[in-house]
Amino acid sequence: MVFVWGSNNGGQLKKADQPAVSVPILFKVGSQSSVLDVAAGPSYTSLIVNGIDSTPIVYFCGKSSNGNVDAKTTTCRLSVDKAGWPIAVHSCGRQLLVAVLPRGDDESLVANAFALIFADLKFARVCAQLKTVASQLFERSQIMAKSSTLSELLHSFSESMSLFAELAASVADRSRSLLSLGGCSQLDALLSGVKSNLFLDAIQTLHDRFANCIAFGCFADFDLGEQFPSVAMTEQTYDYNWEPLSTMVDKLCLEHESESRKQHRQLRKLFQLVFARLKDYREIAAIAVDQGSQ
Repeated sequence: MVFVWGSNNGGQLKKADQPAVSVPILFKVGSQSSVLDVAAGPSYTSLIVNGIDSTPIVYFCGKSSNGNVDAKTTTCRLSVDKAGWPIAVHSCGRQLLVAVLPRGDDESLVANAFALIFADLKFARVCAQLKTVASQLFERSQIMAKSSTLSELLHSFSESMSLFAELAASVADRSRSLLSLGGCSQLDALLSGVKSNLFLDAIQTLHDRFANCIAFGCFADFDLGEQFPSVAMTEQTYDYNWEPLSTMVDKLCLEHESESRKQHRQLRKLFQLVFARLKDYREIAAIAVDQGSQ
């Protein structure tokens, strides 16, 4: 997520009706989009986000270098496709620099690299959401005070989910840095983060504690509550807002197509998204092996 504030005299914050924004607000790039890189100048903001099939797209918001502002919109797409694959944007005063990987014979290699990185960024976001859900489940169990064992299991699971979410974010950030700063599109190098013992041990522990919660029935007949609050970000302001845990779970299930009439199935499907990502990594690793043998 990208948060912005300050002057908006050129429409660089995508708020056409506001000359300035005094508190950080979420910069809207689409609910399914991930940001590879971002740059901000005196009167513009530029981002690289994923388009269809994880193709990187450069967007420019605000005034151009000659001071022009489109009367209808302050956002446009920069055409850099012929130059290469955009990997980074950098502000030089009123000028914007776009770094690209030159197009070559093997376009599939670079395309796979972008697909992996954008998937990693999305996965990190999903893990952060599930971290919040796991934490709220543990806190809810303490309020309900139904069983000390249930609370202990959810506490252990919440701790593991929190640690893994941090590792997933670290993996995504490392892959993004390798590509945008180093120009590296080798899948084997981009996958090194998920091959580390720390990452593998963390997901093994998370899976074990998840299995313990399932075995004990921690998610079955669990009262998510109508008034229990959770921390949520709105698209208008960077602030703490009250949202029932049940509402958060319903939104996530809808977003990730994990709907179910049974609450315990909803929670199980949501947390299984973490382990489903491992299958994707195995398939990508197989592609990396094929590329290395060529």
